[in-house]
Amino acid sequence: MDKQELPLDRFSIVLASVSLGLVLEYLIPASIVPGLDSRLIFSPNWDAYSILPVFTAILAGVGSHWIYRANPEHANWQKGEPRLIYHLLLPFFTVLTLAVVLRQMARTPLWWLILGLGIFLFGLILAAEYLSLGNDYQKQPTAVIALIAIAHAFFLVLTIALRTGSARLYLLLPLVAGAAAFVSLRTISLRLQRTAPPVWTLVLSLLVTELAAVLYYIFLSPVQYGLILTGVLFAGNAFVAAEVQGEKKKTALIEMGAVLAALVLIVIFSR
Repeated sequence: MDKQELPLDRFSIVLASVSLGLVLEYLIPASIVPGLDSRLIFSPNWDAYSILPVFTAILAGVGSHWIYRANPEHANWQKGEPRLIYHLLLPFFTVLTLAVVLRQMARTPLWWLILGLGIFLFGLILAAEYLSLGNDYQKQPTAVIALIAIAHAFFLVLTIALRTGSARLYLLLPLVAGAAAFVSLRTISLRLQRTAPPVWTLVLSLLVTELAAVLYYIFLSPVQYGLILTGVLFAGNAFVAAEVQGEKKKTALIEMGAVLAALVLIVIFSR
């Protein structure tokens, strides 16, 4: 099989299995706050059904691994390059975020719209990750750009969903920290075209988590809250990648400043 050809048989089976796991969320009563039944929220109340999002995300990770095994680059995984774990991060994180959001939504037509869009994006991620396997990321710039954009988009959705609800700070911070670490690890590795430095990933995760704690007590809308955290994470990832690659600091600072400036304008006009 050519490296550029997706194993459609495995791809369709995994997509159908994950879709079924997400559809099961529809049968579970939503944990919603009165008056917010049409919004994305996160409830700190855990029950026996709370394991379903985690199970669906694990299913997505295992299914992704099965798809990647059909790639000729699989033989190189035994040598440590590319690290397979990096290609499993986004499928797992995407499905976990989507499952958590669907779990909290009211069962309206919007629920099905979000489900369909989420499954479509998950399919794009699988295809992009498959095409980006190996050391030739530069040959697949579209796939790399798509993965970076989708990773930050799902981080934005997750932070908005968490802040919209009544999640306590001690529940919100670990989720933000874990999500930031997932996105940072994958994004930096894509930009560097090699393994991301774990120290920088930890630093960025802690930075975003501390900012999330500070902003928690400021009167910001959930959208503004999510935009600020996502913008800082994106700018941090870009700066770290440039720093590790040895690019001129002036160039890295300009890119970082442009992102933050755009973020400030968006936050101001989103009031």
